[in-house]
Amino acid sequence: MINRFNFYFPIIVTTLFLNHMIVTLFILDTYNYNITRISINILLSIFILYYTILHFDKVKNTLLKYKLLFILFLIPILQSFLSPYITTNIEFNQHILIGITYITIIFTVIFLYQNVVKVSIIKLLYTIALLNIIIFGFLFLYHYFSSITNNFEDTVDLFFNNIRFLSHLQTIFIPLLLYFFIIIKNKSSKVVILLILVINFYILFYLGSRGSIYTIAISSVIIYFTSTAKIKKQLILLLFIAIFSFILYYLANNFFIESAQFKSLSHLQTFNSSGRGFIFSTIISLIFDTKHIFSAVGFSSQSIGVTGSLHPHNLFLYIFLGFGTLGFIIVSTIFIRYCILLWNIYRDKQTTKHTYLMFSFLSILTHSMVSGLYIMPLTSILLIYIFIVINRTYFVNIPKQNQHISWLGSKIIYTILLLISLSNIYYLQQNTKLVKEYFYIKEQLQNKKLPKSNVSGIMLISRQIYN
Repeated sequence: MINRFNFYFPIIVTTLFLNHMIVTLFILDTYNYNITRISINILLSIFILYYTILHFDKVKNTLLKYKLLFILFLIPILQSFLSPYITTNIEFNQHILIGITYITIIFTVIFLYQNVVKVSIIKLLYTIALLNIIIFGFLFLYHYFSSITNNFEDTVDLFFNNIRFLSHLQTIFIPLLLYFFIIIKNKSSKVVILLILVINFYILFYLGSRGSIYTIAISSVIIYFTSTAKIKKQLILLLFIAIFSFILYYLANNFFIESAQFKSLSHLQTFNSSGRGFIFSTIISLIFDTKHIFSAVGFSSQSIGVTGSLHPHNLFLYIFLGFGTLGFIIVSTIFIRYCILLWNIYRDKQTTKHTYLMFSFLSILTHSMVSGLYIMPLTSILLIYIFIVINRTYFVNIPKQNQHISWLGSKIIYTILLLISLSNIYYLQQNTKLVKEYFYIKEQLQNKKLPKSNVSGIMLISRQIYN
């Protein structure tokens, strides 16, 4: 796979998205039943197992070069066993699975960055375009032919469980689609990409996805004031596309499909964030509590979940929940340094490719400050692909040198990687049991008067675990 990354990884990403849409349509809800998450986690485990067993030298070199980073990301896994605040079976299983998931994702990104000879951004752009065709093709066709629902929102919820999960993807799509539109030469392809961009903005307005809209707007402004005159003109084009899409939305909303709306326009106009404010203030106060310097609250703490603050909607607060205060400071410092390095290279290079990858990175980062873009399965697999491309574009890959280590050290690394991969599969099974145990039965799902919601985490579990 390493030597043919540009062939295999687009196929893997596209297959996972296509599998998600097909299974949801014909079999069951892949988000509520976590089929997509399970598929991606197992895929990552197989990837690590394969290279650990058959290409151990490449794995060893990567781990030794970034050993401090990987040791750091073992902390959440250890916190599952050591933190006095991760006490229940649900908290333990969720926390350890999330910890394992993130270390496998980080390993995959760094390993491929270190070992792939060449990464094609063009393949990424074609993959993004194809994913848009798959997603919106399924959504529109199902909505048009289905007699079950009249609301497009219901169709989105069917395939993504929550409209936010689609808007997370759109935050990633839009900057890269604009780049694709700029560089592609074929006129027919340009029209297709332009249409996809219009659809993305239209859907954001239709669903009232203000997080994505604000994110794209903020990132666009930052890039506009730090880029060349050529890029400025391209961003003005993006603004016109957004305005045109809004006019379409406004006309449709007022003259054709008003009865099917969620009044999304009023949602776009309000800046009320009292819910997130409560979450942020609740968790931030814990950061300064000495009890949590070394002890994590837990990625899926029931105590915070009961107060409505389980999912912090903020990447850095989420890091704190998994690492504790000290780990949060260390990880945040490393991440901020990474952001500064990217920014300095962007300002120095100012190429179109570097600019649009920075645009994409800023969109991802900005949205992760107010939403859970960093946790959903389809988003995760796409982010792996994007960060491999970003790292290979921005950083010169230093020629690999064989890292020498003792026989005992090699066996220890070998054992740890095998345990992580096998534990990933085991705790997927354990969390799946919890999902089934606490999932709403058919009669509850059909009861319109019963309020129903999911508890966030790697595995979505129904709110009734707190009842």
